Amino acid sequence: MFKNNIANRILKLAGFWLIVIILSINNSISLSNPVLLSFIAVLAILFTFFQFYQVVSERKLKRQ
Repeated sequence: MFKNNIANRILKLAGFWLIVIILSINNSISLSNPVLLSFIAVLAILFTFFQFYQVVSERKLKRQ
């Protein structure tokens, strides 16, 4: 899609967060099962930190 890996990751991250926002807006999920919603939120945060860690580690490798 893009030659730049960072732009590709940002697009994946934006898509992932869009899904999370849509799920959190849906009142039936948040009211009927708050455990599911919190699980999705934890997954989203872990995914974000993982993507950020990958970008930082790639930049460190490029410096060496």
